[in-house]
Amino acid sequence: MRALSKGLPAVLAFLAVGSGTVRGQEPPPPTPPGMPAPTVVAPTIVDCNVCDSCCHKRPWYLQLDAIVLHRSVGTSQLIAADAAGNPALRADTGRFNWDVGARAMVGIPLSAVGTLQLLYFGAYDQRNPATFAGAGTWVGSPGTAGDNFFSNYRSYFHNVEINYSRNLNQRLALLAGFRYLSWQENLNNTVNTAAGTSIRDYFTNNNLYGGQLGAAWTACLGQRLSATITGKAGLYGNDSSMSARANIANLGAAPTITNGSASQAQVAFIGDLGLVGTYRVSNHLALRGGYNLMWVEGIGLAPDQVNNSNFAANTFSDNTRGGVFLHGGLGGVELSW
Repeated sequence: MRALSKGLPAVLAFLAVGSGTVRGQEPPPPTPPGMPAPTVVAPTIVDCNVCDSCCHKRPWYLQLDAIVLHRSVGTSQLIAADAAGNPALRADTGRFNWDVGARAMVGIPLSAVGTLQLLYFGAYDQRNPATFAGAGTWVGSPGTAGDNFFSNYRSYFHNVEINYSRNLNQRLALLAGFRYLSWQENLNNTVNTAAGTSIRDYFTNNNLYGGQLGAAWTACLGQRLSATITGKAGLYGNDSSMSARANIANLGAAPTITNGSASQAQVAFIGDLGLVGTYRVSNHLALRGGYNLMWVEGIGLAPDQVNNSNFAANTFSDNTRGGVFLHGGLGGVELSW
């Protein structure tokens, strides 16, 4: 009886420990008589049904998105007038297409609250064609007369950023960093004349460098769904240049070809705003979708060089007072680890 009374506490302690065993763990050994039972601690398991543990990015992440963007024309520069001198063809006669581009961001943790973000996005074939089938005259130099005027206004850009993001809490982060934007444009004009087809081309090359500030705010909308709104703005130096080329057909003679160029430094502005929703499929994979707005001011637009290019006098200057507005959607994935 005395032996039973000594062994019973050990048996009860063993059963108590066994009832708290976590799946995947071996039960602890029996507790010796007279000793207190050990405390069993269950392992930490990330539950994707809990927003605070799953809606937020892990320290390292990679975002890959397709973007679809539409840009404003940004200028109403007159290209050609009809036989009566009325406006017949402008830079904004047509509309730009919706252009498909790419976006990629890498997040690299630097501390418990700080992340280095490397961002790229771009659009590569924004087009705005327009025609005037009647008789008229080119505006500017050379003022070639003819019929069947055609204008093709194109642009593309590459945007690269390095930002430092610091979390103030789980919802709000502040951003500071550097941005480089390369913005290129071309305006091609053609007209049919009695001597053949005459061509004018205008090119602009804008290189914007500078710092920016911003903020990002995240809201948890469900067990796996979150939304983040991000805004950034900054002032930039624009190393801008333009060039122009005219190839004018001459009846019974070789065409007259004239080239010219100019450059200018300009202070520019860029601001962007984005809203992105994220649905977390697992601890390492999420689906993304959203909408972005972007405003660029202080750049050289190709149509704005028409009045600044005098082929007859061989004088050229760079007009950098243009601006554009872009908007569009994105969709992609986020990998985190």
